[in-house]
Amino acid sequence: MKIINILLLSLSLFVVFQGDASAETLQVIEDEWLWFSSNLEKKLHAAVSNSNNTRDKQGFQLGNLTYDKYFERNGQPPDHSFLQLIEKDFKAARIEREDIVFMKTGVKIPLSTDHYPSGSDKALPYIMEIPDTRIVLVVYPYYFYGCKDNDHIVELYTEDGALLHQFNSLPTHFVENIPQLLISPERSGCCDSLKWNMRFYDLKKGRVSKYGCPEGVCGDLLFVKLGQDEAFLIGFELIGYLPGIGAFIQTNVYIINDDGLPLASGKIIHALKNPSINKRNIQDISPFSISKLYSVQQVKSDGDNKWLLNFQNEDVEIPLMMKGDYKKSTPAVVFLIPKVPGKKVTIEFNNQAIDSLPTIIICESGSYELSREMPKMMNIIEVQSDTVNRIFF
Repeated sequence: MKIINILLLSLSLFVVFQGDASAETLQVIEDEWLWFSSNLEKKLHAAVSNSNNTRDKQGFQLGNLTYDKYFERNGQPPDHSFLQLIEKDFKAARIEREDIVFMKTGVKIPLSTDHYPSGSDKALPYIMEIPDTRIVLVVYPYYFYGCKDNDHIVELYTEDGALLHQFNSLPTHFVENIPQLLISPERSGCCDSLKWNMRFYDLKKGRVSKYGCPEGVCGDLLFVKLGQDEAFLIGFELIGYLPGIGAFIQTNVYIINDDGLPLASGKIIHALKNPSINKRNIQDISPFSISKLYSVQQVKSDGDNKWLLNFQNEDVEIPLMMKGDYKKSTPAVVFLIPKVPGKKVTIEFNNQAIDSLPTIIICESGSYELSREMPKMMNIIEVQSDTVNRIFF
């Protein structure tokens, strides 16, 4: 493992691609490849932090709270004790026949009948309330035949019956002392259909901020609050692998403010070409899988938005300084697979010869031309960042 060995021996001497994806980036993975978003700076030593939100002062490792690691150790998911479930309740309002009745004023508002999408099956609406706020949520559930999950339309009202906002998804939790924010940490499916969908609802602006990964691409998830009055941390993995060829893991880290928007974020991609590797192997091997995040600390200096991420791989600490919110695109990881297994094929990827398939390539997201001479064939393909691209040719 060339890059890992160099990385762990000395952070001042390692061969990686670090920076933004560009139109000039096209690389065939021969062994191993590592990429950091341009706002991640590798540090030789851990910086001194003046923040109170470091979780390792008592020997505590943040990575122990990832969904998979916690479940393996405790037989249940992390409890996320900073979240409180929004209960079905009717202290401030109730449903009477076809009306919503608000207790304080006696105002009656007819239940909506035009929210549901065409062709959906309606379920009975119900009311939820956020404690200590008297904000009323009127929930209209619906589903489509054959779908595994329900969908929801949600109206938010004051206790006086004034409509505040409407959302096309269901907030499920609130956080004490942050009345303007609702959260929905949603996990659905399993194995190859696993999907994470983290939603933050800003009740002041009626805005929903979403963080997650595509179905079937999701690895482990870390979701914590860094301190009682501090920000939230979301770290999740995107994993792609091709049996007999190799795998990659993309680790995304977000620091989220109490309005649901990112204060800072960074991304890391680690790809390995190895015929014996699988999904679990890449999580174990990579020093940047989210379960190896030891601590996160805010570093306050000259007003800069800096956060120190400390990854720990066995007895080696790998500190990365994250500066601000990374908003640029990530490189796309592409598995190129021959349509006829075992057949030796030479192709051109945008006029660059690739003479051994299957393989893993790195490029910018966008359109590309794939061609070959024998038999003559040409296709235009689309590849995307932040997902798994499998191209058969």
